[in-house]
Amino acid sequence: MEDRLIDIRISDDKMQALLIIKADEENFPSHEEIQEKLDEAGVQYGIKEDKLEKIIGNKEEVNSVEIASGKYPAKGKDGRLIWYIESDQEYKPHIDDDGKADYWTNKKISQVSKGDEIVTKLPPTEGTPGKTVTGEEFTIKGNDISLPKGKNVTVSEDGLTLIAEHSGHLEYKNGNISISKIYRINGDVDFSTGNIKYNGKVHISGDVRSGFKVEADDSIIIDGNVEASHIYSRNGDIHINLGVVGKERANLLAGGNVYCGYVQGAKINVSKTVFIEHYAINSEIYAGERVVALRNEGLLRGGKVYSEDGIEVKEIGSENHVQTEIGINFNYSRFNAELQDLSDQAKKKESELELVSKKIKFLKLLNQRLDELSDKKQEEYKNLLYKAKNLKEELQSIEDKKDELNAITDEDFKDKLIIVRGKIYNEVEINMGNLQHKLDQQYESVKIYRDSNNICIKKL
Repeated sequence: MEDRLIDIRISDDKMQALLIIKADEENFPSHEEIQEKLDEAGVQYGIKEDKLEKIIGNKEEVNSVEIASGKYPAKGKDGRLIWYIESDQEYKPHIDDDGKADYWTNKKISQVSKGDEIVTKLPPTEGTPGKTVTGEEFTIKGNDISLPKGKNVTVSEDGLTLIAEHSGHLEYKNGNISISKIYRINGDVDFSTGNIKYNGKVHISGDVRSGFKVEADDSIIIDGNVEASHIYSRNGDIHINLGVVGKERANLLAGGNVYCGYVQGAKINVSKTVFIEHYAINSEIYAGERVVALRNEGLLRGGKVYSEDGIEVKEIGSENHVQTEIGINFNYSRFNAELQDLSDQAKKKESELELVSKKIKFLKLLNQRLDELSDKKQEEYKNLLYKAKNLKEELQSIEDKKDELNAITDEDFKDKLIIVRGKIYNEVEINMGNLQHKLDQQYESVKIYRDSNNICIKKL
């Protein structure tokens, strides 16, 4: 037996067992002896019985022949991120069916609300188990993935989901998430961005070019100029650090205030106050509260400027008699519209009442000639009387509403002043509700108000 060697060598990863036999034909080991060696080495799985039988049958030395092999596992699936809300995509114009590009399409902006789930991690799987030649099962798990780092986000209790801490603009850069309450545009709103529509606050570092729209639920801040474009803040303010060159096509609407360097050729309609740093020329301005231009030139020239509560500026009009119209209570035009609508309603009701009255009169005459109306006609008569009564009540209600609208008194204009710190030129038209007055001379440093159905001008 000294000339015989039986050895089993197991690879480091235990996935392979090698058989070494050094013996002549006379001393060649039996199947039982080789199996005993395999058992001693701990080989329990993947033994190649057909190969072992062949080796024993040949009775020839073997050197490092694989006699057993393990089963490699199927690697598990890698972890991955599932996005519920995508970050901003590069702006691309809308292409219609004819192949034409619409560069005014709204830019798709990623917005989240407080509590929204942004992204969740799907963990890796274990995979199908493998087995070593020594009988040990093992798996190769899929690669894990981490949730992005985030600003203004929280991680769910199970550690798998990022949740928005507050509403705002979602941005994903370099593996990091951030949620900002302000949507920022670094540059101009133009063909590179398309129109902007955002449910929050917007800050534009450049200009808003002609033909484009910026709409937001909250305030809009524009560091540059506004050209012939549409700016709409539903519930906030509009701040324009430079000014508006609207070419008679710019529109600004705000649920709050408007702050602007200068205005030229634009329409401005706000719920609160318009603050002008320099001047407003050939523009239409309507303010739910006040219009103020007291710094620098403080000038209103050309166009129409109306407010609910008052106007305070340095100068109005020009020596060249540029048509300029100013006033308090610009909603008088709305009152007129409401009065007209009520009058139209009254005419319609009167026509209905006239027709019903004719039918009632006819049934009365019919009753006289027939002595008694049929049951059907009697029911019709009752319905007509009821309808006539309702129409008369509706007409009275309309008349009451008309009286209320017509009841414009001096009390409605109490403390509502137009104050001019500098000059107001002749030919400027002043409106106070339903009163009008065109100046026939120039005044300086005056207050203008309504008293006893008169427009009064008094020195400050």
